[in-house]
Amino acid sequence: MLLNSMKGNEKIKEKKAQWLKVALTTAKRVILRHWAGKNNPTYSEWLNALTETASYEQLIYKINGRMDIYTEIWEPFLTQIRDG
Repeated sequence: MLLNSMKGNEKIKEKKAQWLKVALTTAKRVILRHWAGKNNPTYSEWLNALTETASYEQLIYKINGRMDIYTEIWEPFLTQIRDG
């Protein structure tokens, strides 16, 4: 899965940590949208927000010519969404 520890591959661990930070920040944003309301945030709302964030990140990495890094960070998530 996405957060498995892989011994001897620090680069992969670093990219997973980057993705996790983005995923948690996105979850916090979704929670804040519902903070004073009666409805609870949903998994699908978080998933949609995270997918939207992935699109923004893709644009930023593409502009900066760093699609290789984007792919390393986001590919496990995008594969899970596509295949899942």
